[in-house]
Amino acid sequence: MSEFMLETVPDDAVALRIVDTIDGSLYEYPAVTFPHNPLHGCRQMLRRAHYFHYIPGDEKSSSDPVIDVLGADGSILCDFSLKRSGLDFILSEMKLKRRVERLQEDHGQGK
Repeated sequence: MSEFMLETVPDDAVALRIVDTIDGSLYEYPAVTFPHNPLHGCRQMLRRAHYFHYIPGDEKSSSDPVIDVLGADGSILCDFSLKRSGLDFILSEMKLKRRVERLQEDHGQGK
């Protein structure tokens, strides 16, 4: 992983979350944290994804899943595109199942 990428993960990062599009709708997986050392865990997971070429760099596609890097308050500190081929790897590493929550399309404006 390039030093630039490691530097773009803020020091207050505590969790990672995957957001994906499925049949044109946005879905998010539960956020995962690393209790013993959240920052190290976030950076290590991103380093592994980069090592196996699952983080595309300049070869992004708008249909690629995204890994959000989250702060303690749940805010998105930064994000990285993830090649679709790397999604299974990340889900396995983060011990996530394919059960996801659909994001509100109306952004909370009455339903």
